[in-house]
Amino acid sequence: MKRINFSHSNMSYTITIFRQRELKRIGIHLLFWMVSFSFFWLLFSRNSGDQINTAIFLAFLSPISIATTYFFNYRLIPRFLFKGHYFKFIWYSSIIAGVAIWLTLLFGILIWAWRADFNMGEINHNTIDLPMLFAALFFVVLMGVSVKLIRFNQQVQNQKTLAEKQKVDLDNQLKVNELKLLKDQLNPHFLFNTLNNLYGLTLEKSERAPELVMQLSNILDYMLYRTNNTTVPLQQEIEMLHNYVAIEQARFEGRYPISFEVKGQYENLQIAPLLLLPLVENCFKHGIRKSIKASFVDIDIEIEKNSIIFKSSNSIGSQQSTGGIGLPNMQKRLERIYHRNYDLKINNNGTVFETYLSIQLN
Repeated sequence: MKRINFSHSNMSYTITIFRQRELKRIGIHLLFWMVSFSFFWLLFSRNSGDQINTAIFLAFLSPISIATTYFFNYRLIPRFLFKGHYFKFIWYSSIIAGVAIWLTLLFGILIWAWRADFNMGEINHNTIDLPMLFAALFFVVLMGVSVKLIRFNQQVQNQKTLAEKQKVDLDNQLKVNELKLLKDQLNPHFLFNTLNNLYGLTLEKSERAPELVMQLSNILDYMLYRTNNTTVPLQQEIEMLHNYVAIEQARFEGRYPISFEVKGQYENLQIAPLLLLPLVENCFKHGIRKSIKASFVDIDIEIEKNSIIFKSSNSIGSQQSTGGIGLPNMQKRLERIYHRNYDLKINNNGTVFETYLSIQLN
């Protein structure tokens, strides 16, 4: 059997906090009723010079006000109003209001009669103001109920705000996790294709193999250690793409036209990491094959103010397939990160595969 140890200091702290909250709540209630009793006193002593008579009257009226208010706040409102049982709430409220009126009238008449030694002719009719009496009673009850409803509304708003904040935090965390998953899926895909390229160079004993290994090392360093943030400098992203294209150009040794051009100033811009790599990778994966007579790859990147425009076109074979995880993952990342601030167009006419991507970076 597992034993659970409770910290005595933690329990003491919890009890202290609980007591402080209870004392605060009791203090607020006492303050409310002190103000209410003062209101009663000022109201009923204005036409009566008998302070004892007023004090006795308040001694009987105040319990009725307190009982009615707490019955509304802790029975009728939570059980019926908050749960949407409006007819029952109105019905029982009418009954409680009637009982409160009857008790007030009964005790009021008894007090007036008692103070006049049950001689109706001795009663000071100036002190009998039944409309004012009932108005004062339900004014205090209404104030108590209003405080309850205001506090409840504040609690609901606080809970709603907290729930919205938790939802936003959870949504942001899901975005981060999804982007991380998409990036992790992309990395093995890129490595598989690039290592196959280097494998071909080593079989041919190319003199450029060591240089390309260094370029691949730079690419891996960038992917492993520099892409953990939400955005990276666009300059680093373009340098990584340049290294990738250089590896592909060396593998084909000038047998096919391969173009990679970058125009514009991009030193101060940021972009989501590894976002453009699937487009570049796709050009070489499907665009240059021995089965394609006129293989070519043309990549053009243009920066205009805070926007980047990526254009690519490559030859495709008769059995060209654009499936795989690279492009679908890139589209998911575009939607997650840039939402409506991007435009992606893909065109496949059977012989040429073209992509157009425009992104508003800031």
